[in-house]
Amino acid sequence: MSHKPDCDSCEEMYEGKTKARCEACYKDLKIPDLLEENLLVFQIWIRIKDQLIMGQGGPVSLNMDIAFKFIDEFKIEGEERIRCSDLLQLLYYKVRLPLFIEAKKEREEKNNG
Repeated sequence: MSHKPDCDSCEEMYEGKTKARCEACYKDLKIPDLLEENLLVFQIWIRIKDQLIMGQGGPVSLNMDIAFKFIDEFKIEGEERIRCSDLLQLLYYKVRLPLFIEAKKEREEKNNG
């Protein structure tokens, strides 16, 4: 059983299709090529990208405890372990955090306007 909403309920929830972020809305976007040296980082990222530490105003950080559990599971050690950790944090700050900031700004504008 899927918990993913259908397009109509998703549009209603996000107040329009342009604000919704799901596979159906982005099915035509091409995922860029992935370098082989970053494959393990990507495999971990897709598993933990929603594992966040939350504060009163929203997400504060990626939960690195969970990240290190996967790093250990993939048997990443030494310098590669540090590189992987750094890249996961970079992905959070470059990919996920801007989405949360944008959503928070939109909510504030809606509440103030």
